[in-house]
Amino acid sequence: EVFGVRTTFIYYLLLALLCITIVLSMRLAGVLLVTALLVIPGATALMLSRRLKLVLLWSWIVGITGILGGLFISLEVGDLSTGPCIVAVLLAWFIGAMGLRTFKGRLA
Repeated sequence: EVFGVRTTFIYYLLLALLCITIVLSMRLAGVLLVTALLVIPGATALMLSRRLKLVLLWSWIVGITGILGGLFISLEVGDLSTGPCIVAVLLAWFIGAMGLRTFKGRLA
């Protein structure tokens, strides 16, 4: 317990909510898109910052811009599926963050 908060309850609550989210979204969106939306924003955010508040903010920004960018590309091209377009935008974010991290490492 930290500051009187029951951490085991919160841990199992988050696990249950994650399971429900995965099961419901797999039927709607597919395995590739759900996996990408769960993993890539967090991994990208961890490359951009190590502070929890900034990681959460970056993760939200990457996820939202990935979805909106993928939808925009899919609508503009017209012949592409939305899911792979979203994954491609998220992957571009990840590669950009990896490049930025490598570039910053060389400058230091």
